[in-house]
Amino acid sequence: MKERIDYIDGLRGLAIILVILYHAFARWPELVPYGGAYSEYALVKHGWLGVELFFIISGFVILLTLERSKSFSQFLFKRFIRLFPAMFICTIIIYITLPFFNERPLGEANLFSILPGLTFIEPRWWEFILGFEIKPLEGSFWTLYVEVKFYLISGLLFFAFSRNTMILTLSFLFLLQGISSYFLENTFVFFVNRLLNLFSISYFGWFSAGAAFYVYFSEKNKKFLILGFTISFISLLLIENLSLNLFFYALIIVGFFKVALLSSFVRQALSNKILLIIGSISYPLYLLHENIMISLIIKQGKIFGDLYPLSYMLLPIVFLVPLSYFIARYFEPSFRELILKFISLK
Repeated sequence: MKERIDYIDGLRGLAIILVILYHAFARWPELVPYGGAYSEYALVKHGWLGVELFFIISGFVILLTLERSKSFSQFLFKRFIRLFPAMFICTIIIYITLPFFNERPLGEANLFSILPGLTFIEPRWWEFILGFEIKPLEGSFWTLYVEVKFYLISGLLFFAFSRNTMILTLSFLFLLQGISSYFLENTFVFFVNRLLNLFSISYFGWFSAGAAFYVYFSEKNKKFLILGFTISFISLLLIENLSLNLFFYALIIVGFFKVALLSSFVRQALSNKILLIIGSISYPLYLLHENIMISLIIKQGKIFGDLYPLSYMLLPIVFLVPLSYFIARYFEPSFRELILKFISLK
């Protein structure tokens, strides 16, 4: 199997486009100069579902990585060397540019704000350790904290038991969390629910669905295709404040991954050059985009006054896309190589 699967990168490109649309036009209507001009458009309003698509992709790719790893420690190192370089670079960029992008919607940050990103440990755990509030550096980082919990739990299950046990256990934990949330008046159930929430199990349905889809991809076992869609469908039903409109668009996104597995036409469409380029830079672009983009949009509103809403996106795109490209294409690989050389000298 080739190292990168083109249409998976295409799906990443689609996911980051959805997330950016949501953050630009629906997440902060009270801050941006154009307000909620596009906030009711479905692709914008429900663009946050791109995160769920990222989680399905992650479940798919992580099982692939697990099967190519000889041990739990090797798997964790592969994940570290994949995630840390871009996270380090983007964290430094965000931190040193704080004075310039001072309109950022998350407000002020300080030196302690870099701790969660660089350690992949969420702020609330750091607040417990340090005893004071940690101001977030970048809102999008929260998904990385969820991902790392998934890596730890899935890796332990995979190497201690088996692939199938891992998928079924992840699915069971997710269902247990969903069911327990309806019986919180019971003290024991409340404790179990809090414990599961501590490890972000509510998102594990998307991961286990992605892992099941990978088994179908590699073995063409239709039972796993059905399992993947069933778990993702249940995950969809448990989305908070689910409406009929939201259900419809979430179903399209969940179903799109399944259709991509079955349709060569869809895979070819996802493998177009633009989506592949965006997908290849999606990680640093995801890490960098929200606060810098909103700050640049607000700055333009102050300088130029009222503009056509879409025109406000030109400057963020011109700034963030090339920067993300250089990070993904040059800075990240060089830093990764430096880390590997340093480790080999020890």
